[in-house]
Amino acid sequence: MYEDAKILSRHDFLEKYGNHNEWIYDKVHGEWIREILKESLKSIDNRKEKERQMSKVNDLLIQMEEEAPHITKTAFVGKYGWIHEDVWTKVRIEMRDQLGLELEDED
Repeated sequence: MYEDAKILSRHDFLEKYGNHNEWIYDKVHGEWIREILKESLKSIDNRKEKERQMSKVNDLLIQMEEEAPHITKTAFVGKYGWIHEDVWTKVRIEMRDQLGLELEDED
C-alpha cells in the first residue's frame, strides 16, 4: 500500500484501497514533500555558504590589490604567502603599463 501511494494518483489509490485509507496516501505524500523541502533548504544553505566563501576570497583579493603598490614583494609574500606573489606582480605591471608609474622596492 505504501509503495502504491507513491506511484498512484490520489484517485487511483482511493479507488484501489477505499476512501478510509486516504490518510495513508496523505501521510506518504506529506513525508515526500517534507523530504523535498529538506533537500531544497540544504541546497540553499550550501549555495549561501559558497557565496560567503566567494565573498571572503574576493575581499582578500581586493585587500591584496590595494596593498600591493605600497609594500615590497618580500613583505607582500611574507604577509600573504608565495602563492599570491602573482597578485603583487600583476598590480605592479598594471601600474607601470597603464599609468606609467615605476614603483620603488620591487625586489
